[in-house]
Amino acid sequence: MQQKQMEDKVYFVELDEKIPFLTYEHLLQLLSTEKRERIWKFHFDADKKLSVVSDLLVRYLACNYLDVHNSKLRFETNEYGKPFLTGIPDFHYNISHTSNAIAVAVSRNPVGVDVEKIREYEGGIVSRFFCQKEKIYIENNNENASRRFYEVWTKKEAYVKWAGKGLSIPLNSFDVFDDELSCCFETFENRNYMISICKADHIHVDFYYDIDEGSLYEKFNNLQ
Repeated sequence: MQQKQMEDKVYFVELDEKIPFLTYEHLLQLLSTEKRERIWKFHFDADKKLSVVSDLLVRYLACNYLDVHNSKLRFETNEYGKPFLTGIPDFHYNISHTSNAIAVAVSRNPVGVDVEKIREYEGGIVSRFFCQKEKIYIENNNENASRRFYEVWTKKEAYVKWAGKGLSIPLNSFDVFDDELSCCFETFENRNYMISICKADHIHVDFYYDIDEGSLYEKFNNLQ
């Protein structure tokens, strides 16, 4: 397996409502049996589509970086449910989706990503899950309070996903503005979505956000 020089990247895709989930039905064979079963259990086609597109994107990226057929890829999850590619220690990825959009981060090192659509937020979430400096950052700027809320929220989610322990780490147990943590984040805003990534090393990310679903669909059809 010959791996290309890998760069840290974040891919953002806003799904096209004109492309129905059933368009992807023939591509489900490219996923594992377990994944196909989970997808079919979703009640709404939108959720099925989010799942299948994000998984196919990870497979496409892995095949491209590792120069390997999709059929050779094997995925597992750790004890907290974080997925990883079996036997490839230098290929890390993380997936997030919300509403009608997907973010996928790939890196040579462990990485976490979270994407959220910017909308009105509930103050109760801030009081329950945020630390003091985070609360002050949000509440001291009414004009940008929603954006600041989602900046903090996506950073928190990205951190627990990077750590690979999910919500076994209480969200109010760490402050994203602490000196030891603040350097581990990078946040982007695009098309009214907030995207944050978390990595342990110095962050330098090429952010590709102009990926339309139609072009991805064509790439997926070339997977083997």
